[in-house]
Amino acid sequence: AAAGCEKVPPRAITPRPQLSAQQQLRRLMGSLAFAGRLADSPYADMLEGSLWEAVAARFKEDAHALLGLPPTSPLASCVEAG
Repeated sequence: AAAGCEKVPPRAITPRPQLSAQQQLRRLMGSLAFAGRLADSPYADMLEGSLWEAVAARFKEDAHALLGLPPTSPLASCVEAG
């Protein structure tokens, strides 16, 4: 291939750069304009299952930290230890 003519991966599989908290909030607010039809909007990537799994895990971690609970149950720790 000629110099500078490398094949560019499609946008759908190119990782999105990390956004600041303010940029994330703006993006979330913009998605509200597409309520009910988010899947057909520029914000469709917000519906990815892996994102929701990450949110659920983070919510659990934060809830445990606020309540002063360990991240895993004592029974789970014993089972993991063997």
